Amino acid sequence: MRTIILALLFTTLLAPAMGQFVQDTTAGQTSGAPYWSDRRVVATALSAVIPGAGQSYLGHQTKGAAFTIGFFGAALTAVLAENNVISRNERLNELDLQYAESRNFLDSDNYWSQMVQTKSIIDDEAKRRNAFIKVAAIVWVANIVDMFLFTDEKPLRTFGSAGSSQTTFALTPAPLNGFNASLTVHF
Repeated sequence: MRTIILALLFTTLLAPAMGQFVQDTTAGQTSGAPYWSDRRVVATALSAVIPGAGQSYLGHQTKGAAFTIGFFGAALTAVLAENNVISRNERLNELDLQYAESRNFLDSDNYWSQMVQTKSIIDDEAKRRNAFIKVAAIVWVANIVDMFLFTDEKPLRTFGSAGSSQTTFALTPAPLNGFNASLTVHF
């Protein structure tokens, strides 16, 4: 948790310094003011919520998919490890009750050895959970740093398919909001 808070603080404080400088076309000099287009701001917000979504939004689909798969893979593994810790703790509690109620040495020894083995598995699962939580946090921080430093905006491309040379369908982003759809049929 502390790593995520430090990463947020780092990115919030250094975001203006990492911005792209806009070229002043009238004077031919850089204005020195950081400039982020609306697409870049939206992409950064998307990456903060879903790692890799901002990179995909700016046209870097492969990089975005790598961040998304890496983050959610690590997070899912951490959740599964936590589930294993919870179920093993329940098993340990059951063994503890059986150990307390056992009447002879052989049963007690058997329950005790099972308890030691279960505790060892719990410790391993807890280490695995903690490691994958850290991996997920590192992927998220790398995603945010990548958005600020290394991901440039690719030009908008038309999305569509050309079924044949006579019929085309295309979706193009509109300048203000939404998309323009066009269907062209040549006879």
